[in-house]
Amino acid sequence: MALFQQGLFAEAETGFRALLKRDPHNFDALHFAGLSASELGLLEEGVTLIRRAIVINPRHVGARNNLGMALIRLGRYEDALSSLDRAVAMDPKAANTHHKRGLALMKLKRLDQAIAAYDRALELKPDDADFHNARACALLEKHRLAEALVSCKAALSLRPDWFPYLVNMAVILGELERPAEALAVAEKAISIKPNETVALIMRAKALLALGRPTEALAATDAALKIDPGYVEGYLLRSGSLIRLSQPEAALVAAETARKLWPQYPSAHTGCGLALSNLNRLEEALDCYDQALKPLPNEKETLWSR
Repeated sequence: MALFQQGLFAEAETGFRALLKRDPHNFDALHFAGLSASELGLLEEGVTLIRRAIVINPRHVGARNNLGMALIRLGRYEDALSSLDRAVAMDPKAANTHHKRGLALMKLKRLDQAIAAYDRALELKPDDADFHNARACALLEKHRLAEALVSCKAALSLRPDWFPYLVNMAVILGELERPAEALAVAEKAISIKPNETVALIMRAKALLALGRPTEALAATDAALKIDPGYVEGYLLRSGSLIRLSQPEAALVAAETARKLWPQYPSAHTGCGLALSNLNRLEEALDCYDQALKPLPNEKETLWSR
C-alpha cells in the first residue's frame, strides 16, 4: 500500500499480484491491483480486477467509483454511468460520486443532467474547486457563459494558480468577447506553464481579438513549434495572416489544418476565408458548403458564405 500511496504503481501492482497468488479473493488486493493497472494505462486489466473486487464486496462505493472512472477513460461512458448510478444509490451523500457521474454524463453530451450532478456534488461539498470547474466546463459547452464565468471564478478563488482553471477562464472570457481580460488570464497561465500549447493558443486568440495580429502570429507559431499537429493553431495562424494581408500564406496554413483533420468544419471555413481574400470565390463557396454539411446553422460560416 505504501508503494501505491507514493505513486510507484508498477511496484505496487507487482506486490498486490503477489498477494493475490496467496489469497485470490482478497478484496483490497484486487481493488488496488486494478487501480495500479489503471494508473499504468492498463485500463482493460484494471477494469477486470476492480470488477472482481466488486463481486466480493458489491456495496463498496469507492470500488464502483473507481470502476466508473476507468470506464470513462476507456470511452465506455454508458457502462461508467451504470456503475456510478449504483454507487449513488448506495450512498447518495458521496459528493465525489456525483462529480464522477457528471463527468460520464458530459461525455454522453447529456449536459443538463451533468450540470445537475455537479450541483448536487457542490451541495454536499461546496468548497471543492474541481466540482466548480467541472460545472463551468458543462455550462461553457451549453453556452451559458455568464454562469460558467461564475463557476470558474469560484474554482479559482479556491485554487488561484491552478493551470487548468486559468485556461478555462481564458476560454470563457474569450467567448464573452472580453479579450483584454482573457489575455491577462492566459499570460498568468503561461507564467505557470510556459510550454503548454493551449495557453499559448488562448493568448494568440486574445491578441487577434484585440487587433494585434503580429503578436498573435508569433504566439501561434510558438505553440505550433511545441505541437506541430495542433489544428486550431494553423487556423489561428491563417486568421492572423489574413489580418496581415497575407492571404496566400493564410491559405497554406488553413490547408494544413484541413489535411490534419479533413472532417473538421472550421478547417473548411478557414480555407474559405483565405480563398475569399484571394478572390477565388467559387472555391471559397465550395469550402463553406463543406463546412455547413455537418453544421448547417453555423453562424460564422453562413455569414462568410
